[in-house]
Amino acid sequence: KPQPSTVRAAAAAALMRSDHTVAVDALARALRDSDAWVRYVALRSLGSMGDRGVVPAVLETLRTDPAPHVRLAAIDVLGRLGPAEAWEVLEPFARSSDSDMGAAAIVALGHLDRPEALSTLEGFLRAPQPWQRVAAVTATSQRSDVQAAQLLQWVAAADDEEGVAVAAIQGLARVARRPGAQGTEAAQALVALTAEPLRRETAIQALSELPARRIADVASGLRDSSPDVRCASVDALGRMQQADASRALEPALDDAHPGVRLAAIRALKSLGTRGPQKKLMTLARTDPDAEVRRAAMLAASRSNGQ
Repeated sequence: KPQPSTVRAAAAAALMRSDHTVAVDALARALRDSDAWVRYVALRSLGSMGDRGVVPAVLETLRTDPAPHVRLAAIDVLGRLGPAEAWEVLEPFARSSDSDMGAAAIVALGHLDRPEALSTLEGFLRAPQPWQRVAAVTATSQRSDVQAAQLLQWVAAADDEEGVAVAAIQGLARVARRPGAQGTEAAQALVALTAEPLRRETAIQALSELPARRIADVASGLRDSSPDVRCASVDALGRMQQADASRALEPALDDAHPGVRLAAIRALKSLGTRGPQKKLMTLARTDPDAEVRRAAMLAASRSNGQ
């Protein structure tokens, strides 16, 4: 049998689907419920509704609620609502030594449309504690600033803590999925990160999971001066398992470096692509590198057998 608090929490969530004014009033009253779970769900629902009229109630919850997870939810909601007073409230919390409270506030700062927000987050990207830097990575990846991709790339390349670097690559991947210039910048930053041996595999995997509109950005790595980056771009395009991505990697068969040509042959063989059959046969006969010739012959034979 459901507990009363569970029923009230479900009702708080369901209120989102009712009349806006009625729902907001009822959810605001639910912030005074005796059960912390009900208050938490009510806060989350209010944050999703985006009504700044509830800001005083959210601030009161942040100031007085005894449950830590409810106060953390209030920090998140305050950031998402972005009222005028949010910066003055959240910025001191972001400097807390409490990792939960501090991290929540840093992430919430990422939502705020303030001129000083990005520079403040940049400071946290250099903070002494890894949890601060991870939170700043999350906050930075939420922002629409084109410079966000540059900052995340720097963190991914320079941070000695693997967890922070991986979080930065994941943040870049989230940004790269967006349309427009910011997404392009992030995708190209991921391509550039494949030059870093310690970050290469994670960056390749992130690139391979990008949407089709980023294929051209991934393929831009085929023009990089580094053979390692060109090989990584071939690998990422091959893992995309999309016809356009497969076609985009075919120019790598003409690369000046035998390692890149070999990577392209292996990727096309794995994909079972029939398109470059003539080129593979030419490589099998004429390529100056013996390993490339053997790989091309095997790939061409496999294509002939299908």
